Amino acid sequence: MLLLYSSDQRGVCYIETANLDGETNLKQRQVVSDLPLQGVESPLESFHSRIECENPNNDLSRFRGYMEHPSGLRVGLHNNNLLLRSCTVRNTETVVGIVVYAVEPVM
Repeated sequence: MLLLYSSDQRGVCYIETANLDGETNLKQRQVVSDLPLQGVESPLESFHSRIECENPNNDLSRFRGYMEHPSGLRVGLHNNNLLLRSCTVRNTETVVGIVVYAVEPVM
């Protein structure tokens, strides 16, 4: 999940990744830079950007892509903007994000 909003004023959230890598120390993740949604009450209603990212990979520390805002401004996306499945959000009241990888159901 790409982090779009955090209740922290600095746009930070803290995660525990013990289920992924066995580490119990908290790691920081940052809201995407230059995103005008920090402080907005319903950030997804104001989201009109396009996300382009690389295909999923097995490297937990690698994620690259960009977000293109309606103005044409492109902002780089990195691992520190991503919350991986099985990580646990700690010491952060609220986070809002958008799923970037999802599996289509097989019919």
